[in-house]
Amino acid sequence: MDVWSFGLAAGGLVQLWLSGSKSRLGFVVGMLTSVGWFVYGVQSGQFGFLVSAVVFFVVHVRNFVRWSK
Repeated sequence: MDVWSFGLAAGGLVQLWLSGSKSRLGFVVGMLTSVGWFVYGVQSGQFGFLVSAVVFFVVHVRNFVRWSK
């Protein structure tokens, strides 16, 4: 599971970098990373990750849509 957490953390950093560079792709990476954190939470039994992953996913979708206008 440690590989998962490092990979997902790296995905989060890539998402932040892309979003800071004003790329909408950052939000897509954020959505995919949120799905990964959700799966990680289920697999590891750390259910707090489920709540945060859903909230972050919703925020990434919202921001993606708002940047599309």
